[in-house]
Amino acid sequence: MTLGEFIKLVADKAHRNDAESLEEFRNYVRFRYKMLWDSRPWRDTVGFLQVPATAVRKGSLILPRIVDRVMQVRFENTLLRTEELQTLLIYDPTAFERKGEPLTFSLAASSATADYPRGRRLVLVPDAGSANMAVSIRGLLRSDERTESVTANGNAPAMSAHNYDDVLSLSKSSRTHGLTVRTDTGIEILRLRAPETSVRFARVQFHSLPFEEAEDDDSLKVNVLYIEDVSWRRMQSGSFVFNLQRTFELPDPEAATEALTVINVLFKRRFKQLENDEDAIEIHGLDNALLAAALSDMHESQRQFDKAAAKMTEAGTHATALADLERHQSASNSRLMPEEPDDGYSFLGGGVPWL
Repeated sequence: MTLGEFIKLVADKAHRNDAESLEEFRNYVRFRYKMLWDSRPWRDTVGFLQVPATAVRKGSLILPRIVDRVMQVRFENTLLRTEELQTLLIYDPTAFERKGEPLTFSLAASSATADYPRGRRLVLVPDAGSANMAVSIRGLLRSDERTESVTANGNAPAMSAHNYDDVLSLSKSSRTHGLTVRTDTGIEILRLRAPETSVRFARVQFHSLPFEEAEDDDSLKVNVLYIEDVSWRRMQSGSFVFNLQRTFELPDPEAATEALTVINVLFKRRFKQLENDEDAIEIHGLDNALLAAALSDMHESQRQFDKAAAKMTEAGTHATALADLERHQSASNSRLMPEEPDDGYSFLGGGVPWL
């Protein structure tokens, strides 16, 4: 069902069709859709991508825009275990200095750009015809904090005053025009669309470096590229393209094809809000739960709290039924997976004390 169809159903139930009420119902549907999307890893919200290991920089991997939450990571044939950075710093601080195939990873702080600026200055290019746009930047250069505010417009791109190794936050003031961010060497590291003021990119930290990195090597250039498929493939130019965002230009395509190491990532997709009345929900079978939740908000606004509670209970029942459909009435493989005790040493395999 589309957003417009949900609004019509709620309006018919409430017998209210004025413009103010329709906008109120639109907000109810949007809010509850986000709530239900976040409630569990629905099958339609889970994605899979393959990333070349050459995308890892200083043990860290910035994932494409579509990734909201990382669920599992596999390096070649090894399923990596998740460990908190604090645990490793206490019990195995040398993990971050080791070279070779990683065995564990951590969820690191998200990034404000799709790739690292690699110690370069940033060039801010607003869409053509845009008025003055204020851009706020906060980042790091060799662990030192850098902050600034830059003004640019469609006729006069601007350059940051500082160089950056990592961009912690970058936001723009305009919601009517987009913004492209490049390094001063011309590599595109971010594209903010018109309605967006900022965006976050999920990032994982490996506890061993998967390969020997070249320091600021131009052979590992990264360019943002929007495509539709979600796997990497070799192109005629000798580069490799992967899910939605980036093209990795490798110095020796033939050698790289043989030696390419792939990181497999299972993830929950980033939520996309229903902006227009023709936008449809992306979770198959969620219609009844979403409608009941929106009707609950409608009853609550009219101070009919008993009806609101009953409708919210109904929404939960429909959501549980959908989860059952995905688990038991479609292809699935149920297994009993024992969990190791959370004793602080589990990353060593089986609770063996650190010696």
